[in-house]
Amino acid sequence: MLHIERLSMGEGKLIKFIYNPHSGLIHPEQLIKKIIIDYFPRNLCYYDFNVTESRGHAYNLAKSAAKENYDIVVAIGGDGTVNETASGLVNSNSTLGIIPNGSGNGLARGLGIPISIRRAAKLITTGQTRTIDVGQIEDQFFFVIAGLGLDAMIGKRFDEGKLRGPAPYYIAGVREFFRYHEPEYEIKFEGQTVKTRALVVAVANTKQYGNNAIIAPNARPDDGLLDLAIIEPTNFVSVIYYLPTLFTGRIDRAPFTRIYRATKFEIYREFPAPYTLDGEVFEGTTHLQVTMLPRALKVVVNNIYF
Repeated sequence: MLHIERLSMGEGKLIKFIYNPHSGLIHPEQLIKKIIIDYFPRNLCYYDFNVTESRGHAYNLAKSAAKENYDIVVAIGGDGTVNETASGLVNSNSTLGIIPNGSGNGLARGLGIPISIRRAAKLITTGQTRTIDVGQIEDQFFFVIAGLGLDAMIGKRFDEGKLRGPAPYYIAGVREFFRYHEPEYEIKFEGQTVKTRALVVAVANTKQYGNNAIIAPNARPDDGLLDLAIIEPTNFVSVIYYLPTLFTGRIDRAPFTRIYRATKFEIYREFPAPYTLDGEVFEGTTHLQVTMLPRALKVVVNNIYF
């Protein structure tokens, strides 16, 4: 553990760094420690550095940090680590910082946080604190996207494999597309009911999954609304033709895409299946209630993003 001697709180911020040694393709723990020493001088702040040991550890560390009145709790890892850390800070006085080191980095990209470890660390000392909305399914929070359907099955297959990075993910996507059976959904919100078969139902708090794959081009994390994107069944040729629009922010113009906005969605589907929260896969039932908690998380972001 990297530990700096505790200073008087009048001299600076109290910061906790939570590092997942298994996130991403590389595990630059020593580099990260050096960057922290460079950007967080001993005479300006007190901090400690914790390494996660298992799933759920980042949540427990963050929850304890919030109770101990840490000013900033920094997640160092991918979207799973960020989700756990942020979940421990919801409706607290502690602020989330992000140093992205994952394969997708959806929340970091969605908030304009640099993907560079050094630049992201510097942003924590120079950025601006903003309050964002939080999505919730049952008792679990999400900050990027909750995904149902093909994307959840792809995520499950990806988790079952040993390789990481975009290429294995896209290979899993092609395989799943040809064997996926689209369920029928009934989605209720704002006095409306939508019934349809769908390849994907994604509830978005920010625009993208990660890796600049933009599923909900108009989603904003501080507008008090969730964007629900429905990708209806289509053929593989059509998918390939419109795939570039997923990365140019124009997927909403594809003829098989529908997007709705609300603060709460009741989702019914014909059989149980996995769903994802910020890229992490969970087993789901036939009924999911998705709600939004307005302005429930403080986070350090780029001054020019909002």
